[in-house]
Amino acid sequence: MSSPATGQSYGRILKSSALLGGSSLVNVLLGMLRVKVLAVQLGPALFGVMSLYTSLTGMICSVVSLGIGQSAVREIAAAAGSGDEQRVARTVAILRRVVWLTGGLGLLVTIAVALPASWWTFGDHIHAWAIALLAVTVLFTQLQAGQGALLLGLRKVREVAMINLLGGVWSTLLAIPILLIFREQGIVPFLIAVAAGQLASSWWYARRVPLAAVRVSWSETLHGSREMLHLGLTLVVSGVAVTASGYLIRLILQHQIGEAAVGLYQSAFTISGLYVGFILEAMGGDYYPRLAAVGEDRLQRNQLVNEQAEMAILLAVPGLVAALVVSEVLIRLLYSDRFAGASDILRWQMLGLLGRIITWPLGYILLARADKRAFLFTELAAVGVHILLVWLAVKAFGAVGAGIAFAGQYLFYLFLITAVIRMRHGFSWHAQGRRLVAYGALLVMVAFVSTYIGSTIWRYLAGGLLMLITLAWSLQGFIQRLGRERLLAALRGLAQRVGWVRAEVTHE
Repeated sequence: MSSPATGQSYGRILKSSALLGGSSLVNVLLGMLRVKVLAVQLGPALFGVMSLYTSLTGMICSVVSLGIGQSAVREIAAAAGSGDEQRVARTVAILRRVVWLTGGLGLLVTIAVALPASWWTFGDHIHAWAIALLAVTVLFTQLQAGQGALLLGLRKVREVAMINLLGGVWSTLLAIPILLIFREQGIVPFLIAVAAGQLASSWWYARRVPLAAVRVSWSETLHGSREMLHLGLTLVVSGVAVTASGYLIRLILQHQIGEAAVGLYQSAFTISGLYVGFILEAMGGDYYPRLAAVGEDRLQRNQLVNEQAEMAILLAVPGLVAALVVSEVLIRLLYSDRFAGASDILRWQMLGLLGRIITWPLGYILLARADKRAFLFTELAAVGVHILLVWLAVKAFGAVGAGIAFAGQYLFYLFLITAVIRMRHGFSWHAQGRRLVAYGALLVMVAFVSTYIGSTIWRYLAGGLLMLITLAWSLQGFIQRLGRERLLAALRGLAQRVGWVRAEVTHE
């Protein structure tokens, strides 16, 4: 049983996770609906073309964003913590100018590279106009990043949750009709519609944040933005490396196997991304500002990271096991029978996702401590290993090699980030944290092996039993950390929030 103080901390993590997770879950389901429409209307080859579009624009966004989306969260949180409303307003005003400048730069850069990018990617000029039109999504994405940084820096968890919900609904309402009407000619309008819907929802809530009236000169903007850009430029290099690796991985698949292989990889990657995005986004709204506020207190920092990692594992492992058990069904349900080969890729990616869940809270130590060199070293090392593993594994195993490489990357990164933060920031796993990682990894590995049982009946019987065991293990872990009463209260509050039960009303 946890102590009251520790249980309260676990309860805070669970509360923010439930709030953001509920909205993210709806967004995930809507994302699956959009993906299903894409898969049925386009097929693997054109789905791969769309994947190349998004990878290219994502790479440009990473370059021109200057890391503002994450670095500004730290600056706004620090300003809010000081209690100075004028400082908060000036920081936000500077942020808004910077995102307009960087977003406009991204729009111009995308248009300028449209023709050469079409030749590099597709070997012709046919796609140049489509890439140029996608410049709008680069601008929208950067503006949305600024709105999100404002809300996260001020720890507006409820508003961020509503953005997730409304952004998904609005994007779906806009995008699906476009694709159904225009089919393959609707890919670019589809992507623009999704970006527009997400920007509109973030603007709606950001504009409601009360800010003091301030005048900020351009010289103040240049001076004030230096703090954001200082860490941001490091994030730019990391972001470019990550998005460029995604682009290169798809090119490797395209050149060695074909565009259909890119579509299979993207279909598996999309499912895994939706699931992990649900878990990590659900837990991230409150964690980074809290970790940054710890300062030099190593013991408190270790405690917070261990607690966050434990809750992430308890939340994620049941879903990973379930996704492994029904991986084939997921692919056919969310896509079509033409994507059946993606299930093997998805299985290996699920192993990698366990590593991502474990390492996610650890990597934030470097950002919270502004340890730019160590952060950049670990990110570039992981990216380099990933690309090398993809190149080797795809040659040896075909498209499934990309999934194997994904799992191998996170195994490497787990050992690397643990060693780095232990040496530079004194991080250590608590005993119960180590046990939780070991048990979670064992359950996921057993689920992975069970997917290769030849008999369909025995495979699903074994998988179903394992899912029950995993759920019981996860529930016991929550009870140990929160206590039965706090856990029941949290579940009751969540049920009331989503309307499953009515809130109790007291009468005098």
